[in-house]
Amino acid sequence: MRRMVNHEANVLQVDRLSPSFVRVELGGPGLRDWTTLDVPDEGCVFRFPDDEHHRAPNAERGRWYTVRRIDPGQGRLTVDFITHPGGPGGEWAAAAKPGDQLRIYVQDSWYKRPEEIRWQWLLGDVAGLPAFARIIEETAGAIPTRAVIETAETGDRQQLDGADVTWLHSPDIAAGVSGLIAAVRELPLPDGPGYVYVAGEAAVTRDVKAYLRHELQLPAESYDAIGYWRAGAA
Repeated sequence: MRRMVNHEANVLQVDRLSPSFVRVELGGPGLRDWTTLDVPDEGCVFRFPDDEHHRAPNAERGRWYTVRRIDPGQGRLTVDFITHPGGPGGEWAAAAKPGDQLRIYVQDSWYKRPEEIRWQWLLGDVAGLPAFARIIEETAGAIPTRAVIETAETGDRQQLDGADVTWLHSPDIAAGVSGLIAAVRELPLPDGPGYVYVAGEAAVTRDVKAYLRHELQLPAESYDAIGYWRAGAA
């Protein structure tokens, strides 16, 4: 599903959502011909004016972020940035103001839900929250959804109507201290075919994926896991 693009986006509005999130509304002439992938975890590679790699010929040396919401009629994208220290995108978003610009080079998706499922689980940490929130919005009322999401800041919790959500408070998650796998082991497995989407810290997502595969023995097509970040990495 990967698609190479080249769009210039203008900042239209910036709002502080919570301790860790800044919401940036993007638009302008460069997004008027935006074509969505029509998937709820649509991710894009953004390159920022102060990105150390922004002059590199390889567009994928930018940073991946989820498009939280799309208004194709207005050519407008909503992106929720995590503002953790050392994150180029978050630091850019924290200082962004209307009129600032960035470029978008790649679109892709990892959420590949089979058509015949009767339930879904969304498992991960705050890095996956924008994708989880959009998935819940776009499948509410159609698929029974259970989400387990861990955050270091309780203030980052959001109202996610349309799913049964368990929030885990993990203050040392940045150091790789996670309670996700223990919480997932407590979930009763629903009847019938389902789908599990895991997104968060790389080592934790591997542990959850191993549990789904080896202990629950779910079919390979019934789950996908993506490591958005690594504990201890710069």
